[in-house]
Amino acid sequence: MTALLEIAHLTKHFAIRGGVVRAVDGVSLALARGETLALVGESGCGKSTVGRCILRLTRPTSGQIVLDGTRIDTLPERRLRPMRRRMQVVFQDPFSSLDPRQRIGDAIAEPLRNFALPAGPAEIAALLDRVGLPAEAARRRPHAFSGGQRQRIGIARALATGPDLLICDEAVSALDVSVKAQIVNLLADLQARLGLALLFISHDLAIVEHLANRVAVMYLGRIVELADRRSVFAAPRHPYTRALLSAVPVPDPTAARRRIVLGGDVPSALAPPAGCRFHPRCPAAFDRCRVEEPAPRIPVPGHMVACHLEVTPPARGG
Repeated sequence: MTALLEIAHLTKHFAIRGGVVRAVDGVSLALARGETLALVGESGCGKSTVGRCILRLTRPTSGQIVLDGTRIDTLPERRLRPMRRRMQVVFQDPFSSLDPRQRIGDAIAEPLRNFALPAGPAEIAALLDRVGLPAEAARRRPHAFSGGQRQRIGIARALATGPDLLICDEAVSALDVSVKAQIVNLLADLQARLGLALLFISHDLAIVEHLANRVAVMYLGRIVELADRRSVFAAPRHPYTRALLSAVPVPDPTAARRRIVLGGDVPSALAPPAGCRFHPRCPAAFDRCRVEEPAPRIPVPGHMVACHLEVTPPARGG
């Protein structure tokens, strides 16, 4: 498949008093049309910063971001504006992402008017219908809706400009379990109907397993593992990925599972550890890990891992 989005060596550092926060440090990814790529990892690993850099809500420090053949990280605002129509975002909090004083119809019409697109009642009703809401919802304000309904409104607003790329930044983490499933199913259905590319930023691996085509695992600003969903969940190769997966709840209470408990906290991005950034918490670290940063390697076709260990991955649940 042809890549719609290509990211090469993306870096974002934030200068603060006392040093530099290395939030994103050399991330490379590609996302095809109609594909869902999940970006996962613990809070603070840099997932959302990657999304914000792609959207140019945050300017990258270095690296390249290419959307459908056009490099957008260096575009001036005037030339970037048409590209913004092609990439939209669904935010984490459905309560704060909508103006409480604005009627829903006006909230959805705003991006349409911003790009001089038709924004009449028919267009608004069609967008609401696409996300499973009645046309009369356009006359109401956000306080009249539940969290799940507000997130549907956020999705309708994101779809208004007809984007090719939708970035979902923890888009279901603030919702109840049953509502999460509804929104995930809605996103999957919209992707199939509209051919959207989804960058699904999440820490909820149970949902990622249901929705994603490929999974990129991020730790302290870097990608440590990247493969198709089946390979990551059935045969993870990085110790960090195995630890994350060992914490995913299973529906069978009698199923045997060995939980991998990581010691300590995630190191500060102000002063990442030398060598492998995961080595202070890794149960399998050895001397090389403490002094040499692991280069990405491809142990099997389509499966990238940045780890010094040459091991046979255990079966899931082992």
